[in-house]
Amino acid sequence: MTTITAGERWAQGKILVWLNQIIKKKLPFEGAEQEVEIVLPKGRRRYPDIVIWYKKPDKIACIIELKQPIVDVYNEDLVHAALEKATWAGIPFFATWNLNKFVLWETFRPGTSLLDRRLRHWDVLDIKRVPELEKHERAVKEFLFDFLSALAKYYE
Repeated sequence: MTTITAGERWAQGKILVWLNQIIKKKLPFEGAEQEVEIVLPKGRRRYPDIVIWYKKPDKIACIIELKQPIVDVYNEDLVHAALEKATWAGIPFFATWNLNKFVLWETFRPGTSLLDRRLRHWDVLDIKRVPELEKHERAVKEFLFDFLSALAKYYE
């Protein structure tokens, strides 16, 4: 018998579907995709969990690094890895999200510390395990709409 577990990639897929449903509601983005390849210097390749396209295939609006609820969204390694992907790809915004807390960061702001680049923080859910996500579809969709609306303001 095969056991299927709802892990991080399963959550990415669910959120990706919900993001694309919301984007279709007249937001200025062309869609969202999972794990788009970004090539860094020296040929290193990275794959952000979720990419939100502003103008596909040339302009990404934001990348989201999605982690398990136990991972701190302010974890230095997580934030640095997301910042590196966004910087090398010329993406103006990135986010770190552990399903419970979501932080939107600004990639480019010379002369500021990383914490000064934090634009918004949302408390989204209060769950312990990824499989609980599906029970909160409505709340997550409301949050995603709020997040995408806030992100859209930076593009207007």
